[in-house]
Amino acid sequence: MNTYTWIITFVLYIALTHLIAQYIGTKREIGYGKSVWWSIILSPIIGFIRTIVSKPKAKE
Repeated sequence: MNTYTWIITFVLYIALTHLIAQYIGTKREIGYGKSVWWSIILSPIIGFIRTIVSKPKAKE
């Protein structure tokens, strides 16, 4: 792999992690911060599963 492939892969990884946290995590009890944490530490796919398993926020 050349350098550009690594850079593109890294940027896509961070973008996918952000999308999971912003659109799904903020609507769940896990929240934005923990959703980002799980997505970066493990992988965006496992972060997505962990976020979906979390309970939705109670309506006010």
